[in-house]
Amino acid sequence: MILRRTFLALLVMGLSLAWSPTSHASHYPLDSLTFLTEAEISALKKIPVRGTKDGGIALANPKQRKGVANKIGLPEERLSELASLFDLMRVQGAGPKMARLFRIAEVTSCVSLAKEDPVALLDKLRAANYSHNIASKLPDAQILTNWIKQASALPPQYIIGKSP
Repeated sequence: MILRRTFLALLVMGLSLAWSPTSHASHYPLDSLTFLTEAEISALKKIPVRGTKDGGIALANPKQRKGVANKIGLPEERLSELASLFDLMRVQGAGPKMARLFRIAEVTSCVSLAKEDPVALLDKLRAANYSHNIASKLPDAQILTNWIKQASALPPQYIIGKSP
């Protein structure tokens, strides 16, 4: 009986950890993003954007970014960079540091991530991290394979380009 209770307790604990939102979060509040300045956070909240999910939607295409730039005073180029980061952060497990590292490795959207080879991508990430020292630990090829599959399944969001 004690063994059964112990097993059930461990099973419940393991399942709760596996499904914990903190371990699999893919959407982040603006205040938690170290790549944003306080001024950028304040400006984005005027749209109103509270996190990466609604930020990615609000900044998805060049026309939207131009409208937002006019409204809040941030440059379109910076808004495009943020839209790219927010798009990459839709992949579960890829947080702000990985999104920054992807961009440095010239992977700028989930669409471009979906086209990557995991081994080649790992080489790009190693080179990018060597020069910029962003991540203390890089994902392995198996994790990258999972992220590439996730990116393939996501609908396109970030549209590259400038507004007409």
